[in-house]
Amino acid sequence: MIVRKATPADAPALVEAFFAMMEEAGFGPPVQGSGPARLLASITAGTGDGSQGWFVCEDGGQIVATAGAILQLTPLDDVLVGKRAIIVGVYTRPDYRKRGAARMVVAAAVEWCRGAGVALVRLQTTQAGRPLYESLGFTVGDIMTLRL
Repeated sequence: MIVRKATPADAPALVEAFFAMMEEAGFGPPVQGSGPARLLASITAGTGDGSQGWFVCEDGGQIVATAGAILQLTPLDDVLVGKRAIIVGVYTRPDYRKRGAARMVVAAAVEWCRGAGVALVRLQTTQAGRPLYESLGFTVGDIMTLRL
């Protein structure tokens, strides 16, 4: 298995993996209507302009795992914590789970963040994913969310 940085040409496969992850994780139904098209446009633009770093793990030319990092810039970032990013779209095909593919793409996304000068990386996880992220140094914090 090899990990490489995704290109805008990989965006359709990244969108497919993203929605598979959402469904399997039970995060609710994906945005309907123009949601997939908007995500495709965002990933295509972000991988092109450098505001997003997406990574794929391939085996025999097939994408088997994905992960992305999106820079989150707000006016308070420099004052509070510095540059922030969020890890998104972590997905591994079922037949490749527990083989290190997710670890490789998440580690690549974290390194991309480090290279971009990011000071704080966040992510949302499931119980199944928590041991992986903790083993990579992520800690449970005090972030609360309200879905509207």
